[in-house]
Amino acid sequence: MDLYKKIASLPPEKRELFEMMLMEQGVDLSQVMIVPQKRDSNRFPLSYSQQRLWFLDQLEPDTALYNISPVLRLKGKLNIGALEKSFNEIIRRHEVLRTTFDKDGDSPVQVIAPELSLKIKEREPDSNNTPLSDAEINRLALEESQLPFNLSTGPLLRVKLLRVTDDDHVLILTKHHIISDNWSTGLMVHEMMQLYTAFSQGQPSPLPELAVQYADFSFWQRKWLSGKTLENQATYWREQLQDAPAILEMPIDKPRPAYQTYNGSYQTFTLNNATHKALNDLSRKQESTLFMTTLAAFQVLLMRWSGQEDFCIGSPIANRNRKETEAMLGFFINTLVLRSIVPGTLTFKELLQNTKAMTLGAYAHQDIPFETLVEELKPERDMSHSPFFQAMFVMNNARVDKLELPGLELSLLEIDNKTTKFDLILNMTESDEGLLCKVEYNTDLFFPETIERLIEQYQILINGILKNPDSAVSALPLLSEAQEKELVNKWSRSEQSVASDALITTLFERQAEQSTDAAALKIKDETYSYLELNQRANQLARHLANRGLKHGQIAGVCAERSAEMLVALLAVLKAGAVYLPLDPSYPKERLQYMLSDSGAAFLLTQEAIKDKLSTEKMEIVLLDTDEETITREDTSNLAAPIKAEDSAYIIYTSGSTGQPKGVEVQHGPFAAHCVDMQQHYALTPEDNVLQFAALNFDASLEQILPPLISGTTLVMRDGEIWDTHTFSENIAKYDLTVINPPTAYWAQLAADWATDP
Repeated sequence: MDLYKKIASLPPEKRELFEMMLMEQGVDLSQVMIVPQKRDSNRFPLSYSQQRLWFLDQLEPDTALYNISPVLRLKGKLNIGALEKSFNEIIRRHEVLRTTFDKDGDSPVQVIAPELSLKIKEREPDSNNTPLSDAEINRLALEESQLPFNLSTGPLLRVKLLRVTDDDHVLILTKHHIISDNWSTGLMVHEMMQLYTAFSQGQPSPLPELAVQYADFSFWQRKWLSGKTLENQATYWREQLQDAPAILEMPIDKPRPAYQTYNGSYQTFTLNNATHKALNDLSRKQESTLFMTTLAAFQVLLMRWSGQEDFCIGSPIANRNRKETEAMLGFFINTLVLRSIVPGTLTFKELLQNTKAMTLGAYAHQDIPFETLVEELKPERDMSHSPFFQAMFVMNNARVDKLELPGLELSLLEIDNKTTKFDLILNMTESDEGLLCKVEYNTDLFFPETIERLIEQYQILINGILKNPDSAVSALPLLSEAQEKELVNKWSRSEQSVASDALITTLFERQAEQSTDAAALKIKDETYSYLELNQRANQLARHLANRGLKHGQIAGVCAERSAEMLVALLAVLKAGAVYLPLDPSYPKERLQYMLSDSGAAFLLTQEAIKDKLSTEKMEIVLLDTDEETITREDTSNLAAPIKAEDSAYIIYTSGSTGQPKGVEVQHGPFAAHCVDMQQHYALTPEDNVLQFAALNFDASLEQILPPLISGTTLVMRDGEIWDTHTFSENIAKYDLTVINPPTAYWAQLAADWATDP
C-alpha cells in the first residue's frame, strides 16, 4: 500500500507517467487512490457505465426508462425556502448533478457546469383547495417520473413538490440514472436532512467539502481498467460464462415479443420476523450471508419452474469498494452475472456452499462493468431479451437513515412506474417488520395470477428449506400440505368414466362405427373417412401379425408425413405392439441408435427411406411397396389381448444432455390422457384439428388421437413447415378450429401477423 500512497502523492505529470510504466508491467493499479484532476477544462471522460447509458440514449432518445424517482411524503410545517436551499447546496457540492453530456469528435464527454440553481416546482391544490387523494398523488408522481431528460442540455435532476394540504406535502425527486444510483439516492436524502436541519435554524452547512468528484472517478477508472487488468477480469468471466444458456425458459403466459419490452408491474409480500431470523441463523451456521441463502432459494424456484439446471441470474452490486466513493454521488452500481448450476440431486446445504463460492468469485471480479463485459464477451444477441440473464435478484443494502426533520414526519411512498428492465426481478429489503419483498415482472410475458403463484411457492419453499436444509432441492416443497392433499384427491378421483377396456384402439374403433363416412383425415388434397382409415389399419395390423409381430414387441415407424404413416401408427397399436416413431429427417446415426437401443423387432417404412437404415436384424415392412399384399387382408377389427398396463409407445428424449433415452407410456394412462385432451379442447365432429408437431414427439400423439376418438377431422401438415403466410391460408382452406403449434412458431406468427395482418 506504500507504493500506492507514493503514486498518489506525485505531481500529476509524474504520476501519470509512473502509472503508465507500471501498467505496462502488469501491476494492478486498482488500489491507487482516486485524486482530483486538473479543472483547466470542464470536459471529462464518461465512466464505463455512463457510456452504456449514453449510447442507449442515442439509440432511443426521449425515454424515461432510466429515470429514478424516489417519492417522499412530508407531514408537518415545511420550510420550502430551507428545502430549496438544501438541494442547491447538494448540487453545489456534487459536480455530477451539474453534468450534461456532449460529444468530443465521436466520443461522449461529461460537461460540468460551474454552477446550477434549482427552483422547486410546486403544485398547488385546485381552486376549491381540495386535498389530493392518494390515487391523484400516485398519478402525478408517475406522470413526473415519466418525463424524459435531455442528456445534452440538462439539468438531469428535477424536484417537484405537491401540496396536499398546508401541513402535508409530497416531494418527487427525479434523476437520470446516468448521474445517480440507489446508493446516491440514500446519500442525497441523508445530506438533505442534515442541510435542511441546519438551514431551517439559520445555521451554516455542517457537511465537509468533498475531496474528489465523480469525474475524478471516471478518469481513474478509465486509466486502471484497461490492458492486462481488463484482460484478467474478462478472462475470469469468459471462463465462468462459457457455454452458459442464453435464456432462462420460464413458462410464460404470453408469446415473447420479437423485441424486448419494458412494460411492468409488481407485487409485494413479507417474510415475517421469525422467518427472517431463521434465515439469518441458517446463514450463520453455513458461514454464508442472507443474500447467498435467499439467492440459493430463488435459484431452486427458477430451476423448478423452468426445468433448467443451468442458467444465469443478474444481481446489482453497489461497486463502492473504495473509501473515496462512499460519500460520492454518481452512477457506480454494477451488475454481476451469477451462473446458477442447480442439479436436482444436490441438498440445499450443498447448493448454498456452491452459491457462496460462485458469489465470492463474482465479488472478486466485480470491477469490470457489465456494459464492458457485454462488449468483451459478445454474447449472441436476441432483441427479444436481455443478454446473459432475464431474471434478477436484489438484496437492498443502500444506506437508509431514519427519516427525521425538525417538525416533519417523513415516509417513503411506493409508486408503480409500470416499467421493468427484465422478465422477473425479486427485490428484498431488511426491515423491522422482516424481509420486505417485491417481485417486478414484465406484463407482456406474465399474468398477475402467475406471479401470485410464484410468490406463494417461494414462501413455501423458504419454509421447506428452514425445516429441512438437508433435503434434495428437487424434493423441497412448492405446495402447502393442503394443496398437496387437494391435488392428490383431485387426481385420484375418477371424474370421467373410462371403462377398463376403453383403450385408444377400442375408443377409435367405436368412433369409426359411429362416423363411418365422416372425414377422419385430410392431408394435402386427400381425404380419408373413418371407415377407410380403420379398415386400412386393420389390414396392416393383420399383415404385421402374419409376418410375426408379437404382442409387446417394439415396431418402429419411419415414414414421411402421410396417410400411410397414420395407418401404421394405428396398426401397431391394434396389433398389441409398441409404437416407436422415427423421424426420417433425423441423422442416420440417431435413428440407428434408437432402433438398436429399443430392441425394435419390426420397422415399418417406405421404399425411398429404407436404405437410410441398417435393418439386418429386424423384419421390414414397406408401406408403399407391400400395399397390394396388405390390402388383401381382412378389414374387420382385431381382438388383440391388450391390457391397460401394456406399453403403447416409446418416445426418445432429445439427448441434449447426453444419449437420448427411451420412455415407455402405458395404454391405460395414455387413453386417459387422450380423453382429458378431448374434454379440454371440447372436441366435436364439427371441429377440424391441425396436426402440426413433428411425429417423433409425443405432442404429435396428443394432436392425432384425441381428435380421432371424437369424430373430429384431423388435418395433417404435409412434409413442409408452413411459412406464416401459408399457415394463414391453410387455416381458411381447411376451416381449422383447433391449432396448437410450438411456442417458437406462435411467436413468429404473432410477429408476422402484427406487421402484416
